Amino acid sequence: MRLQKLALRAAIICLTIILPACSDPAPATPLGPTSNEVTIGTQTWMTRNLSVALFRNGDTIPEAKNNEEWVKAASEGKPAWCYYKNDQTNNARYGKIYNWFAVNDPRGLAPEGWHVASIDEWNSLIQFLGGEQNAGKRLKATEDWSDPANSDNSSGFWALPSGFRDDDNFAVPGTFAMYWTSTEKDSVNARYVVMYTGDTDAPTYFISKAHGYSVRCIKN
Repeated sequence: MRLQKLALRAAIICLTIILPACSDPAPATPLGPTSNEVTIGTQTWMTRNLSVALFRNGDTIPEAKNNEEWVKAASEGKPAWCYYKNDQTNNARYGKIYNWFAVNDPRGLAPEGWHVASIDEWNSLIQFLGGEQNAGKRLKATEDWSDPANSDNSSGFWALPSGFRDDDNFAVPGTFAMYWTSTEKDSVNARYVVMYTGDTDAPTYFISKAHGYSVRCIKN
């Protein structure tokens, strides 16, 4: 059954990608959270996706402004970020999209006092919110999703459909929230968490480090 569900999710992702036409988390918009953090169980999370362009030590994280730059960074195992759909106006709402090489860089992606959540920390959050099949509804904001019936934001986490990047492909607006974890699967892949507009779950999988996903930080 899990293999069938994984195959179905992979098919959904393939059907819903289209070609393109931490200091503090991104600032809240009028419909967004009024606080930059929320405590859920014993954990304190940022309520916004990470949106930094500098590592903690002050070094610049390179921006990939086009497909060629994104692919080149991944092929060389170097960090990179971009805006969703390469559109800067998406930054305030959705934060930046990073490859996993930025997540894992020893210079530190998260701001002081925070770190990128591991798969174990994500799993603890998911279990606290009722398990994989129920946590997505409680994590997702009631805004922006194409099917808001599967979202209630009862956790205060404010997961928005910030999309993902696969080379020059971006998710259709309103469909996916994809979050890197700090946990490596192997030399090619890393762990991530996904939420989809059409269901209430929050499963975890692994995928190529070259993909571009959002990042949420948890307090140390």
